[in-house]
Amino acid sequence: MTKPYPCPGKCVYCPGESSQPGVKVAQSYTGREPAAMRSINCNFDPYEQVKSRIGDLEAIAHNVDKIELIIMGGTFLSTDIEYQKSFIQGALEGVIDKRVSSLNKAKKIAEKSSRTLVGLTIETRPDYCTPKYIDYMLNYSATRVEIG
Repeated sequence: MTKPYPCPGKCVYCPGESSQPGVKVAQSYTGREPAAMRSINCNFDPYEQVKSRIGDLEAIAHNVDKIELIIMGGTFLSTDIEYQKSFIQGALEGVIDKRVSSLNKAKKIAEKSSRTLVGLTIETRPDYCTPKYIDYMLNYSATRVEIG
């Protein structure tokens, strides 16, 4: 889950900041969801969040050789481009269990990793599905878009 940031939309179905007194998470979540609590515990570091989740799954004997990442936190594509790249890189580093120098390097290593990234979903809004943003998602190797 991404760090809290202002969302450009005011969607009726979004719980919004009023649902999270004293808790800072993306306004599309209440802060009580497991992923939101993990993100808070990991200080919104994508590498630590992915490692934590993989560790939790391994602890219950769940196979983690195939991984699907879901970038949660509202309109991810409304954040600045450097944050997007950094977040995706950190999440991929969590999958490969190694810090690297660039997003491209993380993507390249992930292609041959013992843990296979079988899907990357990005949450966004319909108005962030223009050709420009679709190109961003394809560059991140996204396989699915969750529109809300």
